This record gives sequence, C-alpha cells and structure tokens, in this order.
Amino acid sequence: MNGRSLLIAAGALCAPLAISVSMLTLAHAQDRTQPASEEETAPPPPPPPAAIIPRRSDRTPPGIRVEKKAPAAPDWTAVKTTLRVSKEKDAEFDRSVRAMSLSRVISPEERERLRPKALRAAPPEQFKRVSPEAVNRAMLPVLAPATAETIGALRIASRENAFTAFGELPNGANFELIGTRMRVVGGPAELVKARGAQRKRALKRLDSIDAPYMISHHEQGVELSFAKFNVAYQIAVYCDDESDARCAQDDYAVSLADSIVILNENAGGQ
Repeated sequence: MNGRSLLIAAGALCAPLAISVSMLTLAHAQDRTQPASEEETAPPPPPPPAAIIPRRSDRTPPGIRVEKKAPAAPDWTAVKTTLRVSKEKDAEFDRSVRAMSLSRVISPEERERLRPKALRAAPPEQFKRVSPEAVNRAMLPVLAPATAETIGALRIASRENAFTAFGELPNGANFELIGTRMRVVGGPAELVKARGAQRKRALKRLDSIDAPYMISHHEQGVELSFAKFNVAYQIAVYCDDESDARCAQDDYAVSLADSIVILNENAGGQ
C-alpha cells in the first residue's frame, strides 16, 4: 500500500472518534442548558458544629483579690472557755434555786425554764440513736439540739471536716444541724473583716453560745445559720405544711439553737 492509501485509511479510522467526541461535547452543552434537579441544586449539608469545651478562667475580676485559705482549725480553746463559763452560770443558778427553795417549792419544770441558756456538754450515749463512732469521726465540735422532741430522734452522720445531726419531729416535720469547716473567702482581707464586723453588729445573737445568727424562710421551711469555734453551722426545720408555726415563724428554730449541746468536748485533745 502506498502513502496515499495509508492516509485515507487513517482518516477513515479517526472519523468515528471525532464524531463521538463531538456528540459528547454537544450532549454536555445541552445538559448545562437544562434546569438542574432539586438534588443537584440543594446546597451541601453544613459541617457538624465544633465541640465547645468550657474552659475555667484563672482571671480575677478587676479590683478583687481572692484569698484561697485552707479550712481554719477548730478553736478548741474557745470551746473549753465557753463550757467553763457555762459551768459557772450553772453553779450560780443552783445557788439561787436553793435560796428560792427556802420560801417556796420550785418544780422541775420551773427549774428547767429558769435555767440560763448556755452551751453544755452531753455524752453521745444520752441520745439513743447516736453512734459514738460517728461522733468521734468528726474533728470539729459536734453540736446537736437537745429538746424533749429531738433527744429520742437524733442521728449523726459525719466525716472528718463535717457532720449532720438530723431527725424526725412529730406531726410532719424534721430537722437537721449541719456543721462544716469548709470556708470560701473572697476579696481583700480588710474588706472581708469589716463586712463581717458590720453584719455581727446588725444581727441578733443566740443566748446559748453568744453568736450572731441569720435566719431565712422558704417554701419548705426555715434555716438558721451561725458561726462559732471557726466552724459554720446551719439549723434547718422542714415542714409538710407551710403554715406550720415551726417553719413559718422564727421561734422554733431559735429554740433549737438555744438548746444545743456539744457531744465531743474532748475531741480537741486538751
């Protein structure tokens, strides 16, 4: 076969390929002129949101210096002093009662009513539901209300730096007394001290331990808070009936606070 024949044969072979490419190009152009389907026009789904992990800020608000302090050790010296003063009051009271008894009969009920309010020590065994082990576990003064209603109902749950004294009361109520060494101190020391002194001057005081207290009411009951011996305490009374006077008024919570005794007077090792 000569050169001209080869050229003709090659052209015949390439012609179908050129026609196929042209047809594909034309079809693609026609597809671009037709409206796209909904699936083709829909935007791609947004990427999943990045996980946001909250980060604790170490920054302190301007003008505030936060002081981080370890829990203060209980003031067992103050405990001993308070108990000594209470014994002196009781001795003076007994002398007065003996003098009054010379002129008239004083019933046990009247004697207890006249007894001065003071913090006294009581053994855990006086409360039939209290475990001495639970009392000894706490390394802070364990206080508990000691009234005719609470002595038989009182229980103690404790750990080293905190305890709860709790129990049921008659007619749909219960009580708890929480004590803890944990404290949060914020702001300059001078400001904290000044505010504390101002609150103490404005607040009423508990006669039994000579400590200022705060009291608040809510729909479940009443809470009375005070601090003594470097420990924060809170007495709470909860009532099924919101109109129950034990929760609607201050008197019952204050009476529980004025009846408190200490169950571990020797825990300080002094």
